[in-house]
Amino acid sequence: MFLIKAILIYSLLAAPFSFYDGMYGKFYRACSQKLFHRFHDTGFVQFSEGKQKYNTNFNIGNYKIIISNTSAQATIGEINTRYRGYLPTILLISLIIASPVQWKRKFYGLIIGLVILNAYIFLKQWIDILYTSVNTSWLKLYDYNESQKKILEEVYLIFIKNFGLIWVVVVIIWMIVTFRKDDLKLLNYFKLQNEKEK
Repeated sequence: MFLIKAILIYSLLAAPFSFYDGMYGKFYRACSQKLFHRFHDTGFVQFSEGKQKYNTNFNIGNYKIIISNTSAQATIGEINTRYRGYLPTILLISLIIASPVQWKRKFYGLIIGLVILNAYIFLKQWIDILYTSVNTSWLKLYDYNESQKKILEEVYLIFIKNFGLIWVVVVIIWMIVTFRKDDLKLLNYFKLQNEKEK
């Protein structure tokens, strides 16, 4: 029953006609702009809606490299907010709501779980900005040596390019914020009872 509920909720929220996806894109850009609009003294980032559906562009620049009175040189990055944040978010919501626990626990689980998940999602955005900045030498924002660049490359590959990691993180968050030790003991009890009946 739990699995059926979770799939139904997820399917409804993930449907292409769902307007929540567009709302999430606006939320993502607003939060990212607030968090990262200025960084590393003279660095700046501007987030805007991409031309393709679900895409968000981010322009990174350095205030020291001004090419006119009103504009600055910038490098452009692009992310898909549907896969970066929306789908993992609705998966967590679906798992928590479908869980066989009291609604009070679901409510607090949703609040804590979404805070933790969003912290992770925006950490990924920061890694994206840092990686793009370091690998765009003309921006002159960071002066990393080769070993530092290698470490950053590994971090980027793990957190940004590894598409499966986010789903593991969601499941771990769901289990931590939803269940207690007593739930696991109860589950183990029912398992033992079933084995005895067999």
